[in-house]
Amino acid sequence: MPNYNADNAEEGATPTDLYIGNLDEKKIEDWWNKQPRKNGYSGLSSNCSSTTANALRQGGLPVKSPILYYSPNNTWPLINSAVQDRKTGGAGGSW
Repeated sequence: MPNYNADNAEEGATPTDLYIGNLDEKKIEDWWNKQPRKNGYSGLSSNCSSTTANALRQGGLPVKSPILYYSPNNTWPLINSAVQDRKTGGAGGSW
């Protein structure tokens, strides 16, 4: 069973919270439920960062793909940029 406190302790850092308005949560949920549970892990292309970006895309946030590979350090700025664009009415529609 998932345990937030145990996950937080294992990661060694507090998660960053980011509010993203106007996501289609049903599309994200449907996409998530269709994902194979043993999809395999790839440090460069199929990891927690790529899963997060793909889920947000399903929900309607146009997250760009990183140039080389998915990692928290290069995916976070792409997500944050898409959110800021949305807030200001840029790419991805309005807030």
